[in-house]
Amino acid sequence: HRDLHSFPTRRSSDLELQGKVEQALPDLQVFMDKLDKAYSGDDKKALRPLLEDEWPLIHSSLLKPLSLLIPAQAASVGKVYQTNTALAARLNASVLTLFFFCTALLLATLIGMSRSIDSGISGLRSTLSLVATGDLRSNCELAREDELGYMAVDLNKVILQFREAIGAVSDMATRTELEDDLVEI
Repeated sequence: HRDLHSFPTRRSSDLELQGKVEQALPDLQVFMDKLDKAYSGDDKKALRPLLEDEWPLIHSSLLKPLSLLIPAQAASVGKVYQTNTALAARLNASVLTLFFFCTALLLATLIGMSRSIDSGISGLRSTLSLVATGDLRSNCELAREDELGYMAVDLNKVILQFREAIGAVSDMATRTELEDDLVEI
């Protein structure tokens, strides 16, 4: 049997009823054993005193206090349920708040990263557009320590190589022109 003191009660009358029930439980077991023995032996003489004399005593010592104790215990369980329900509602609200906060933080981080990547790509694109129109004086000014920064450094190297190649071709053309002028003279 369960220990009736494990249920939360507040009134001394409930504790008194619990004590009565706990004292009567062993008597119930003895009564049930006698009743089983009388039924299994088909002993009608033994059944009559059990049902007429002992059963009313069991009824008054166990069942009546138990019937008075059940509503008090049900009310106590109801209070515990209400308390736990309120706690669960607060916990759910806290979890939802934390979820929305983390989601907002994640979105802010992603938006920041997206803008950073977009600005790097825009810088590379504008430098490439200038180079495509023949402006080799431009440089990509991305001071970043990521892949886009490394691409900007490499683009600047390519632009410098183009300048040097065009300068070398221009110098060669000038020398060739001067040599042609000297040959003519």
